[in-house]
Amino acid sequence: AASGGKIRSLHLAWGGDLPVQLARKSFDLVLGADVIYRDDLHNAILGTLEALAKSNHSIRAIFSFHSRHPVQEAHFFEELAVAHGFVAEKLDLEGLDELGEWHRRNIQIVQLKRDCHEAP
Repeated sequence: AASGGKIRSLHLAWGGDLPVQLARKSFDLVLGADVIYRDDLHNAILGTLEALAKSNHSIRAIFSFHSRHPVQEAHFFEELAVAHGFVAEKLDLEGLDELGEWHRRNIQIVQLKRDCHEAP
């Protein structure tokens, strides 16, 4: 916004066809807060991101979540995301002293980006 861009938010349901208003828009960021706790939705979430990436090649998704199920979370980011053409990067919270120790230990922020080796 400060650089002349626009910020707009839209509700997005995971899975299924993309709404027309999203399929025709150009954007580069999807934010998700506490959305990966249900492993039955993992493929739907990644399928939706994959569909969005078809017309938005530099798309990034940033997920924040309270780590509840480390094995399922690792499976989502390290295996399923890769299978859908994404690479995951855990973002560091160490410099954010205002969060407190509990948050730094239990809150995760992970960025997904398209794998640059994948064809668009």
